[in-house]
Amino acid sequence: MYIVTGASGHIGNNLVRLLNGNTKILLRKKDPITDLFSCKKAYGNLLDKDFLDQHINPSDTIIHLAGLIDLKNKDYQSSYDVNVSMTTYIVDIALKKKCRLVYVSSSDVLVKKNGEYRVCEDQKSIYAKTKAIATNYVLNKMKEGLNAVVLYPTAVVGAHDYKPSKTGEQIKRVLNHRFLFYIRGGYNFIDVKDVCKAIKVAADSNINDDFIISGYPYKIGDLFKHIGKLTQKRKFLICVPKWLAKASTVILRNFTPTMIDVVSRPIDFDNTKMKEKLQITLTPFDETLLETIAFLK
Repeated sequence: MYIVTGASGHIGNNLVRLLNGNTKILLRKKDPITDLFSCKKAYGNLLDKDFLDQHINPSDTIIHLAGLIDLKNKDYQSSYDVNVSMTTYIVDIALKKKCRLVYVSSSDVLVKKNGEYRVCEDQKSIYAKTKAIATNYVLNKMKEGLNAVVLYPTAVVGAHDYKPSKTGEQIKRVLNHRFLFYIRGGYNFIDVKDVCKAIKVAADSNINDDFIISGYPYKIGDLFKHIGKLTQKRKFLICVPKWLAKASTVILRNFTPTMIDVVSRPIDFDNTKMKEKLQITLTPFDETLLETIAFLK
């Protein structure tokens, strides 16, 4: 059986649709998103080792998606509890019960050194720091016999982004306004369907490795213009210097210092390993954007 945490999130609810049976989702509380699913559900405290132990069995494959993204970069303890403690509990149970584990980390934990991306715990962002600590715990336990795969997805785009995610919020803002502020920089975007396919392939395989799950690099201004082109609504862009954007984050709700730092990082992720070993063919980005736009509308 697949055991899924974070099923109410953007990746999670799309993944449960893909798995389509023989799945149990672990939830803190009832949620209108997951109420739509007919799979098994267990409600409880995901930071309670006994709750996790009760609902994870030796034959299960655990897909751990749950996490806390603190874009305001203020609550280290809550981020540590969710991103680190929960992960260590799940890893320890997986080791004890010899379960298969797919841990979905984030490309935000990666820093390029000597031409290679490596997990780095020395991060300004609380989210990136705590996810990096958790990721290293998983990687170290894999050396001790943990049967696992670690995935590092970039910015995820696509349908069923109910909450929505910060990426979904930005696309919605572009759809609703003609005059747009933006900052120089960019990010790498991937279709949520491709992420879910990668997760399922990883879950069903015997591969013990880690993979960058990336798609298309786009500069923010170019992305906004392209959305305008797809919707046949011209966009007028106003570039805000990063120093001014950081100084104005109290007023400009569209930006946070953490977001500005993220789009200032390199976006040239190499997905060759993902394509070759996980056999993932990327969805064309225009198709992804059109599906996202249709859903958000």
